[in-house]
Amino acid sequence: MAAYLACINYADANVGRVLKALDEGPHAENTVIVLWTDHGWQLGEKNHWSKFTLWERSCRVPIIFAGPGVEAKGEFCDRTTELLDIYPTLADLAGLPGREDLDGESLRPLLEDPKAERDRPAITSDAPDRSSIRTERRLPGRLDRRPGRSQRVGAANDVGLEPAPP
Repeated sequence: MAAYLACINYADANVGRVLKALDEGPHAENTVIVLWTDHGWQLGEKNHWSKFTLWERSCRVPIIFAGPGVEAKGEFCDRTTELLDIYPTLADLAGLPGREDLDGESLRPLLEDPKAERDRPAITSDAPDRSSIRTERRLPGRLDRRPGRSQRVGAANDVGLEPAPP
C-alpha cells in the first residue's frame, strides 16, 4: 500500500513540474491541458484488492481541462461524460473538423457552461458481457449477461437496452 501511495504522490509532483514548465515557457497561452486518470485500485472496498469492478466509485474518474476554449475556469461540472469524449473535445478546441466515426462527443459546450444540457449515458465495461450504465436521471445500473446472472436494474432501462436473456 505504501508503494501505491508513493506512486500517486510522485505523479502529483510531476504534474506540478509540467505545469510550472509550461507557465515558464512560450506556449502557456496556446496549450490545452487535459488531466485524467483511471479509477485506481480498490484498496479493500468490499474486500476487493483489485482494479476491475463496476461499482459507482470505480467507474467515476476526474477529467480536468484548462487552456484556450475553456471558459468555465475553476468550475465543477457534474454532467455524465466518458473518457471517449477527450479526443473529440481536443479536436474541437483545436478547430479540427468533427468525425462521425467516433463514439465520443465534444465536451466544449460543458467547458463553456458546466450546466449545459447533456443527455448521454456513460457506459463502463469490464468484460464483453458486463457493463455499468450511468445517466444523470438515475443511479447506476448494471447489465450482466453471464449465464445464470442476468440482471438489469436502474439506468439500463433509461438507455433502451434490450432485456438480458433469461
